[in-house]
Amino acid sequence: MKKLFFSCFLIICCSIVFAQEKIEQAVIQLDKQRFDAQINKDTTALNTLLADDLVYVHSSAVVEDKKAFVGNIANKKWDYREVNIEKVKARIYSKNTAVITGTAKINLWQTDKTVTIYLHYTYVWAKQKGKWQMVSWQSTRINP
Repeated sequence: MKKLFFSCFLIICCSIVFAQEKIEQAVIQLDKQRFDAQINKDTTALNTLLADDLVYVHSSAVVEDKKAFVGNIANKKWDYREVNIEKVKARIYSKNTAVITGTAKINLWQTDKTVTIYLHYTYVWAKQKGKWQMVSWQSTRINP
């Protein structure tokens, strides 16, 4: 009886770990898609990936909602050229919430030159109406 109970317990634990890893990888992949959409000025993809109630806090302390952020990507106020994710860690708190932390090197065009910034960031994805969307982003500039 103890062996059966222990076997069932192990199967359940492994299933939970596998499910969490699957969610972690899915959310990290979605964020790669989001960065690609920012670089390519793909507002259709951004409107799908970002929640309507998004709060986006830039490393400059500028705070934007979804409409402002997507609009500023489209009009090239935020003209991202390259994003290199250097570290990333996903933590899953339920089937519907993921918190991601990481560091990145970002090249963007400002006025007439490319500027490189290094960031530490935290963002939150939530599964709403059956799909994952980013609901919050906060970043801080760091020294390389």
